[in-house]
Amino acid sequence: MELLSYRGLKETDIETIVDLLNRMHYLSITSAIEEVTIAFRQRHKGRLPDAIIAATAIQHQLELLTLDAALAKKLTAWNGRVNDL
Repeated sequence: MELLSYRGLKETDIETIVDLLNRMHYLSITSAIEEVTIAFRQRHKGRLPDAIIAATAIQHQLELLTLDAALAKKLTAWNGRVNDL
């Protein structure tokens, strides 16, 4: 949704983005992801979309690639705690 909402996208840009998105594997938001999302936001504050993304990565034990240094720092701290459980 976010990728396709930028203003000024050319038709070729849209086609490229849609092609890429069609090749991706989608993960649903489960109740476990909801619980981690809530806990993540309570601990770190921040935006709900970032918390959902972080919680999904945590629950599926995925590496999150991001340019958001603040989110990366929060996720690193959270992963350390999750590994201690």
